[in-house]
Amino acid sequence: MRHKWKQECRNLTEGDIVLMRDVSLHRNDWPIGVIEQTYASSDGRVREVQVRLGKNRKLFTRPANEVVFVMCK
Repeated sequence: MRHKWKQECRNLTEGDIVLMRDVSLHRNDWPIGVIEQTYASSDGRVREVQVRLGKNRKLFTRPANEVVFVMCK
């Protein structure tokens, strides 16, 4: 039996530390950031997040599936 969408996964929340996926970079070079704000859809799932990057403190808005959860703050 496939388990792909059978198991509920954790919603991203403000303060979570994430990697921002970038297809042009190797996985070890993806920038790390902190989620500043989340945007949920009508079903309560987070679909979009604002991520603040570490060094230059820029703010980026990305779909939730384009960031990789690392750890809770």
